[in-house]
Amino acid sequence: ALYLLLARLAVAPWTRFVAALLFSLSPLTTFAVGWAAAQADRLYVLFACTTVALALRFVQPDARPRRLGPVLMLSAWAAISSKETAMALPLVVALVLFLPAGPAAGTSRARRLAAIACSALPVALFMAMRLPALLASLTGQTQVTHIYTPSPANAPLNVLYYAAYPFMADLPEIATIVFRDAPQLAVAIAVHLLLVVLLFRLYRLRGVAIYLTLFFVFLLLVLTLPHRAGHYLYFSAIPTSVALALCLL
Repeated sequence: ALYLLLARLAVAPWTRFVAALLFSLSPLTTFAVGWAAAQADRLYVLFACTTVALALRFVQPDARPRRLGPVLMLSAWAAISSKETAMALPLVVALVLFLPAGPAAGTSRARRLAAIACSALPVALFMAMRLPALLASLTGQTQVTHIYTPSPANAPLNVLYYAAYPFMADLPEIATIVFRDAPQLAVAIAVHLLLVVLLFRLYRLRGVAIYLTLFFVFLLLVLTLPHRAGHYLYFSAIPTSVALALCLL
């Protein structure tokens, strides 16, 4: 799915092959693949990639919106039904479709807006249905309040830990990362910063902004939570793998 999506994004064949290979080997995928309960992460990422690919097809002049629109909405519904984290999917679709000099550049603006609406409508409907349950979790009305009660104070440390995690020398469950020694965390952050610097040299600020947005966009819902988990980073393995492939090639 990732290889086909990168083809839709007009990524060079060798780059998308290496990116897909790195993603399949990435330790960031370990917890989502190895833990049965994290199947939801695999499913929402699969359907999210499918939705973006369908949106790119939707905006093409020879596409048939009346036929493709329902398929696009069904794919977005499948993504958000798999996991609420996919609520950020319309943002990703908008980013890809309105990327300057991107694969959708030069296509009809109306088509692009329609594609975004097709991805956003199922997400909005599902989140409206789930709102009471989400509010109960986030306001401490469930039995897991210590895990899912958010606080903005958690965000800075979570950003640091999630940024360091892809380049840790050993990868325990991220909940125990607080027990890692400071030098190991510093090295991991430094390596990640080096990747960002390389992206800046190749693609300037736009490349860095796209990478950081895609790395954190599906983490937005969990950054304020006191609970951290490695399977949250399943989607983040995609921009990391693509960035590494671009820098290596």
